[in-house]
Amino acid sequence: MFRPASVLEPSRSSTGFFCSPKAALRGIAVFGLVLGLVGCTRQRLVGEVVDAVGKPLAGAMVEVEGSTFSTLTDDRGRYTLEYRPGELVLRVHAGPYLEPSRLSLSLPRKKTLTLAPIALTPAEPELLRVEAGRFLMGEPQLEGTGESYPIEAPQHEVRLSKSFFLGKYEVTQGQWAAVTGEHPSHFRPCGLDCPVEQVSWFEAVAYCNRLSELRGLARCYALGEGEAVFDASCDGYRLPTEAEWEYAARAGTVTTLYSGPMTTLGENHSPELDLVAWYGGNSEVLYPEGVDCTDWPGKQYPSERCGPQRVGTKRPNAWGFLDLLGNVGEWTQDWLEELPVEPAVDPSGPSKGEVRVVRGGSWYSLAGGCTCAGRQGEAPRERNHHLGFRLARTRPYLP
Repeated sequence: MFRPASVLEPSRSSTGFFCSPKAALRGIAVFGLVLGLVGCTRQRLVGEVVDAVGKPLAGAMVEVEGSTFSTLTDDRGRYTLEYRPGELVLRVHAGPYLEPSRLSLSLPRKKTLTLAPIALTPAEPELLRVEAGRFLMGEPQLEGTGESYPIEAPQHEVRLSKSFFLGKYEVTQGQWAAVTGEHPSHFRPCGLDCPVEQVSWFEAVAYCNRLSELRGLARCYALGEGEAVFDASCDGYRLPTEAEWEYAARAGTVTTLYSGPMTTLGENHSPELDLVAWYGGNSEVLYPEGVDCTDWPGKQYPSERCGPQRVGTKRPNAWGFLDLLGNVGEWTQDWLEELPVEPAVDPSGPSKGEVRVVRGGSWYSLAGGCTCAGRQGEAPRERNHHLGFRLARTRPYLP
């Protein structure tokens, strides 16, 4: 982003100091460029860096492009930077979850010059395009696991008539904080690259709306007291429908896992699932907030504490998506209902219900709960430590 910055005039007590030609020549001779001239009074640039909700950002890098002038913001988001009067470009960046900012400035010769606060917007999430197509949705009887889950049957044909975009990864703690300024996750010590959890369906769609606003897109949800009206024509961020989620998870396959068939050697033991998902059999963690999983039955690996892991550390499916199975369960757009027998086109679930569909299973799930067809329902106000989400968008865009 390249834009001019607002400049606030310094106080009347501030004074300017004009360097002498001899001092300027000495500066050129010694340094090869006029940056911090010998014999000149130093000019100071003072300001503050904040996030999307106006909270100070500590540790943000502020630098003058093409020079050695740089500094980090303090605990209050403030910085003081030497500068040379004239035309310059100020660059501000604060990690992968915030968009860097470049400001074109024309600065006078003042002893101290104060800039208006610089607000960093959330970085654009990485979405992958999914082409329109047909697939078999749902689980046939005894699909690979040796069990039958009526809620996941019958298997039926679904046609998605429009392409869409889906998040390559689950929304992370870092992405959530960049948009909301908050850290709701139970497993915060897991880190900013771990999936956000402890967020309700309503909080997830509010996040979608806020991110859309910050990125200059139309909101997809009209939120009221205890309700959310979805605008299917929106071009902003939203949750995927249940059908979109399963279509992307299967990635052209018809097997239990997107990597192939699944065998289970215990309730929490599947060698094939271990390669593609974090689930109850392999989700050991070292941070103290991990859940006691010592007595979980039939685990693939012995462990004392379990929890979510950094996103993107297991194998992707054929279309490049990661963690669609396991890590955290994912909210979808739909209200939960029984799957139909008849073929469907662009299904989006009933217009009302009691619970929203959650897909994919989690670090807390048995092996049989982490399949492409696996589905369950949660009340939209429910928050728990194994439930998160990923983003979707309807209209094509240039990533």
